[in-house]
Amino acid sequence: GDSFGTVIAFPMAAAIVGALGWELVFYIQASMSLLWCALWFLIISDGPNTFRFITDAEKTYISSSIGESKSEESPPIPWRSIMTSMPFWALVVAALGDNWGWFTMLTELP
Repeated sequence: GDSFGTVIAFPMAAAIVGALGWELVFYIQASMSLLWCALWFLIISDGPNTFRFITDAEKTYISSSIGESKSEESPPIPWRSIMTSMPFWALVVAALGDNWGWFTMLTELP
């Protein structure tokens, strides 16, 4: 989705700037984002029991297929170990380099 959005947003922004001015690019894209968020909050639910677009039979089937989940307390996250881990920082640097190159190609190539 992010690549598709990048590829579509630039030509769309150019057309909007040409027709309506640069300021409206920000308003239109922000409005589209707010519309997407509103639709997401109206349609998506936390689970099958709170989803309003399926029948009771479907809810029962899904709930019986999932089974019972144990509510165990999660162990504490070892933030200090994560932040001092060389493999973690190697992944961060690799991801930054990969994304830098990828989004440069998406925005600069014809």
